[in-house]
Amino acid sequence: MSQFATTIENPILTTSIPDSYAYLNALRTHDNKPVYYKRLGSFKGRNGGIIDGYMLRYEEAGMEHSIKVYIDPYATEISKEAPKGLQFYYDDPAIQKLIKLAEQGNAEAQNELGYLYFNGEGVPQNDYEAFEWFQKAAQQGFPESYFYLGLLYSDGKVVPQDYTEALKWYKLAAENGEAAAETNIGLMYSKGRGVKQNYAEAVKWYRKAAEKGYAIAQNNLGEMYAQGKGVRQDIDEAIKWFKFASDQGFSQAQKALDFFNSQKEGL
Repeated sequence: MSQFATTIENPILTTSIPDSYAYLNALRTHDNKPVYYKRLGSFKGRNGGIIDGYMLRYEEAGMEHSIKVYIDPYATEISKEAPKGLQFYYDDPAIQKLIKLAEQGNAEAQNELGYLYFNGEGVPQNDYEAFEWFQKAAQQGFPESYFYLGLLYSDGKVVPQDYTEALKWYKLAAENGEAAAETNIGLMYSKGRGVKQNYAEAVKWYRKAAEKGYAIAQNNLGEMYAQGKGVRQDIDEAIKWFKFASDQGFSQAQKALDFFNSQKEGL
């Protein structure tokens, strides 16, 4: 962001809007201009709810403005006063240690913290925070973070949806043997997302992951053989891959097997 002569501190707000992260995302654009944000932390409110705090910054009339937003699930109205009696949420010593390491620049800790936020394990689920920590880890070349950045760019909830950017991160992850990334690359070629639709290329990527034993890829490869997309139609080959996926408990593959079995019984 460029520098401005004046910084204005706007009032602190609280909100009880149910989908708080959708609300935050809406605040991140102001008159179609980008809004930059920094997370202040998660806190315990007086009523036991988790309050998330953010500092948002945006440009208007040649000046940089800032606004603190506290998202309080127990608030009954938007208020110009900060929530009272806040305490840091992270009581778990292991989480506190992980946050400290991440803030000190440890890439493994940054990736792990991103993973915890992404899945809501030990901390409130927060895709914004997950993206920030995955990005920090990726900037240091930590390969496990690449796949999740691909997911977040593909999803478009935290950053504008960008399939080309997602594909870039998936391919970086795939270079490190990440089967889930290989599967998602296959899906993007199959659907024509960020690339020209190419079933043969989709099959290539599905096969890479399927041969690693990744059930979703095995199922998807089975579908390609069943439909004759990118390969010559081969029901026996399709059944083989559906069986591999089904043996790992992938229910969609089992449904495909049931269908083909019923077709055989009807002959």
